[in-house]
Amino acid sequence: MVATREMRDAYDKMEIILAAARGENRGLTQKEKADFDRYEAEFKMAERNANRGEIAETRGSDVVPGTVSVRGNAREFLRPNQSVKDWCEARGLIQGDKRTAASDFDWDAYWGQRLGIVKPGAETRTVYGLGEDTSSGSGAGQSIVGQLWGHELQDLIRAKLFLAKFNYTTVPMVGEILNVPVFEADVAPAFVSENTALSLDTTPNVGSLTLSATGAYADVTAASLAVIEDAVINGGVDAMIRNSIAQKYARLIETIALYGQSGSGTTGLQATSGLLVQSMGTNGAAPTSYKDISKAVAQVREQSVEPSGLVWHPGTKAEYGELVDTLGQPMRPTPDVADLVTNAQDSALLNYQTETQGSSSTASSLYIGDWQYCLLGVRTQGVEVKILTERYAEYQMVGFLSRWRGCVQYLHPTQAFVRLEGIL
Repeated sequence: MVATREMRDAYDKMEIILAAARGENRGLTQKEKADFDRYEAEFKMAERNANRGEIAETRGSDVVPGTVSVRGNAREFLRPNQSVKDWCEARGLIQGDKRTAASDFDWDAYWGQRLGIVKPGAETRTVYGLGEDTSSGSGAGQSIVGQLWGHELQDLIRAKLFLAKFNYTTVPMVGEILNVPVFEADVAPAFVSENTALSLDTTPNVGSLTLSATGAYADVTAASLAVIEDAVINGGVDAMIRNSIAQKYARLIETIALYGQSGSGTTGLQATSGLLVQSMGTNGAAPTSYKDISKAVAQVREQSVEPSGLVWHPGTKAEYGELVDTLGQPMRPTPDVADLVTNAQDSALLNYQTETQGSSSTASSLYIGDWQYCLLGVRTQGVEVKILTERYAEYQMVGFLSRWRGCVQYLHPTQAFVRLEGIL
């Protein structure tokens, strides 16, 4: 069994308590004993969860909720509760010292030293063993963050996606191209009487879905040096950098998933040929009930697929939220779509009142489907970040150059997803 992040964190905290007592040549205080017992209980719980997760994998079942999968092969599909970092560690894709994961304090000190705000110390040097480029020098792009940090950021990006609420699928990509085998049609069993030859079933043609991450998505963000200095001194600079970058790439991935991006090889769900469509009318129409959502969902269910989520723009959500019945009471969704509407996710990234439907140019759309068929391919080197210290020096700013390599594709999009268009 490979130790999970929760196990390592609890173990590190136990070691810190014991080290403090040994250093002062004394026993544990009452508070230290209580803390040690609590961390020991957390370690044992994490260990049991890891064992349960491995047992579930050997049986070929889904991973136990709350556990981390570290087994499988290069084409293993991950769920949102599984860590890309742990997956890469288990396969030796993250090089260097893997005895302990760096703490928040280590990474705060790391940024302070990299930016020249604080002098390097022992807590910062522990970060150097994590497979990073430790070359020094001035100028743009002088350093790259440690591999563990880049993979932890990859997992943070995934957690910020609205897709995470819908049980989407993550596919780690060791190389640029990954072909996923897929049945292009269902098998067609037939009754065979005794002493009768079985005919070849040519229906279930096997094809492949190509995940391509040959290019990269990149961004340069400049930040005030004064703000960074204050964050280093007061703490929290690492969290600020992580969340800023993660939020930006989460929005990018959501946009790619829905609308694609030119030149990336990803067309997005909206432009998928043969996508199921439910229309509000030739020229669009304002919603008066939930029946159009019900009809859209029925199209997916007719394909023997149960939708896992609905995503709409906050403005569209408000339109349906303002519907009232004949008594002036808020209109309830029909029972067949009540759960989907109640648990719907809204995203301001969706087109709102900008689509064309017949004579209308102020239409909107919403999307419904089984989002486990949405595959997020992520390159296993994690998110790369370089520090640009000289380029913006005259503005008293520092830049962060980030790169993310990945793609979004859909399995059976013409069966598992539907677009309700023409909402005015």
